[in-house]
Amino acid sequence: AGGAMLQEFLNPPSDLHAGLPDLRQGMPLHFAVPWQTLFNATLLLDRQGGIIFYNGTRVSLTAGKGVVIAPIDEPGLEQLSRAYAAALAAQGLIGPLNIQCQRRGDGDYAAFEINLLFGGTTASRARLGFTDALQVIDHFLYGRQPPPLPTAGGDGRFVIRRLTDEVVRHADIEQLAGSGRWSKASP
Repeated sequence: AGGAMLQEFLNPPSDLHAGLPDLRQGMPLHFAVPWQTLFNATLLLDRQGGIIFYNGTRVSLTAGKGVVIAPIDEPGLEQLSRAYAAALAAQGLIGPLNIQCQRRGDGDYAAFEINLLFGGTTASRARLGFTDALQVIDHFLYGRQPPPLPTAGGDGRFVIRRLTDEVVRHADIEQLAGSGRWSKASP
């Protein structure tokens, strides 16, 4: 109660201030995190604390910004996130839950950030058919049950986030690699 814990995978240096930027010249325009991939679990809890939506994604990062969002089917990630959801539901949580994780050296997942909100990949995941923001409105305002979700690991598509999000199929990459040509078609 009221405590904090450093996750073991962070491996903090002995001098915690040594890795901090020198801000005397102003704030940096970007930031970087020590990894290039994180794993994100998104859940929705109904009024009774039951899970009505789950989606797992792998987020590839550039300078700390998620630039490739891909749905994944990772039982370990789902198991960990459902355990957090159950514990939070027992405390009365309803609505959105976003859990960001890293994979430890033993292959298991460890959460490093838990948010009771829609995460930054919500719009990208919606482009792939995982419409949790719409589903929470339908459920809490209109009492509707969520529709069936797309395949847990997705259908071979992922989102590339630059200035705009683009849905890409693995088959498109194979076509480009094979023929040297590709044309944008609606997914």
